[in-house]
Amino acid sequence: MKHYETLMLLPVTATPTDLALIEKQLKTLVKAANGTVGTFDKWGRYKLAYAIRKQEYGLYVLARYELAEVQIFFQKLEHFLKVKCVDTVMRYVHVNLTAAQYAEPYIKPEAMEAGQTTGRDYRPRTGFAQSNAPENSAEPAVDAVVSEESVVVEAAVESVETVIVEG
Repeated sequence: MKHYETLMLLPVTATPTDLALIEKQLKTLVKAANGTVGTFDKWGRYKLAYAIRKQEYGLYVLARYELAEVQIFFQKLEHFLKVKCVDTVMRYVHVNLTAAQYAEPYIKPEAMEAGQTTGRDYRPRTGFAQSNAPENSAEPAVDAVVSEESVVVEAAVESVETVIVEG
């Protein structure tokens, strides 16, 4: 038997009926492929790194299962997720697991509650452009190196101009 897990991302507006439909269909497909469903776990609400379908938050659902007949199962599951769940499932990924990975419990990240924020401050940092070199550093600041190079370039340009004028 081969071990797999599928992580699905659903919109926050997904209903318990939608989850029940996905779970029922997954169990039917796994049973048809001579397999068993290990877990079907709703992780909860998470802030997305970027908006997907104009959604800032999403619900993650993890399904772990073992299969005997893989090829037919994934064809049918892909069809189900892409055609019948096109509005319900925004993204999904299938992962092949070793027997040891399947046996050990997965680490579930903590879900965000309705009023909880990420705790991250999105305001721009102030004072960043004041100095590019760290304090107590032997290296000169980047601004100082640029100004020294510009002085050298200006001196070279002046000498070239004087050669052209004289010649």
